[in-house]
Amino acid sequence: MFRIDSTFSPADTVIYCGFLMSLSAFSIDITLPLFAVMSTTLNAPLVHIPLTITFYLGCLGLGQLVFGVLSDRYGRRPVLAAGMVLFVLSAIVAANANSLATLLVSRGLQGLGAAAPYIVSRAIIRDLYQGVEMAQKMAIATGIFSVGPIVAPLFSAMVLKFGGSWRLVFVIMAIYCGLLLIALLKVGETNAQPDKSTFRFKTLLTKANALWRHRQSRYFMCLNAIVTVSMLLILATTASLYKNIFNIEGAAFALYFAVHGIGIIIGQFANHRLIGLFGVVRTTIIAAMVMITSTLIVALSAFFGFLSAWSISFSLILFAVGYLSVVANSISLVLQPHGTIIGFAVALQGLTSMLFGGLVSSVVALFVQDNIYLWVLGIAVPSVIVLAMLVIWSKGTASSV
Repeated sequence: MFRIDSTFSPADTVIYCGFLMSLSAFSIDITLPLFAVMSTTLNAPLVHIPLTITFYLGCLGLGQLVFGVLSDRYGRRPVLAAGMVLFVLSAIVAANANSLATLLVSRGLQGLGAAAPYIVSRAIIRDLYQGVEMAQKMAIATGIFSVGPIVAPLFSAMVLKFGGSWRLVFVIMAIYCGLLLIALLKVGETNAQPDKSTFRFKTLLTKANALWRHRQSRYFMCLNAIVTVSMLLILATTASLYKNIFNIEGAAFALYFAVHGIGIIIGQFANHRLIGLFGVVRTTIIAAMVMITSTLIVALSAFFGFLSAWSISFSLILFAVGYLSVVANSISLVLQPHGTIIGFAVALQGLTSMLFGGLVSSVVALFVQDNIYLWVLGIAVPSVIVLAMLVIWSKGTASSV
């Protein structure tokens, strides 16, 4: 294991990486209860406000490739610093936006900046650990990541409840990222051999070819892209679903949505333990089964007349238990065979998942927001495909992972 000469030990660095990962989810979920007041303040149609999420996610996906390649060339620390500075500055611009156009541009730049901590944090963990130990450390970091989905919507709802402006929420984002930037001073450089040829087109093509031609990396990159569809669909439609079916919005919706983060915490601690007992692939199969079970609960409760906001929230908790385990483990399996192109591998995997997941979920979202059965189907289908892929892989390989 490669150790760093720093105030932070490798174990401390994993925890720090978990908070880096949480920045992105925190910055998305914290805005969900704000849509109505943002619409009123900016004099923009409510249906256009979710574009702030679309712009953020789109630039987050593209930024992963940029910052992943940069971190291979210049090291993890300077690239992290650059991305977080961009995030802080764009958050300040968003806090002062007087039009939807300005807000959309600033949110896009925020997503671009957030791509650095989102992607480089995973590269750092891969720099420090390998094999099953890497998967376990990734599970710990992803468990810390779950702080974002729990705290973020509740925090913004409290800001509004006590008379604060939605603009204050963007200031809080800037402060949070600023604190992480200060903590970066205690993190050592983990990229021991920066690749000076990384920007050459031939080099990029060679790296992409190496990643895509490796059967395990290719397989789990596709799997990760498919499972991402389900969570992005939840993010895009849950607020509308609660409003249309239960007439729940604002602070009340924030409470219902926040509780699903409990599932992420449970899932990642269970994931860490189960990986040691059963290996990565078998644990991921269990997680996929949990995801499918959660969708069945919603469908059956609707069919038998027991559907409620809390039953959906319970199902989302269960879904989150499985989802982040599938994501964390599939990323580990994508990265595992590659030791010299980690930044690029993480970036290409992230870009593929975000673009594919965003495109498919955006299309599906147009048809499922008013029908609980279609909504469940949209979430269940990717989960079933992922389970089938995992079972096929487990039967077709003798790998010990």
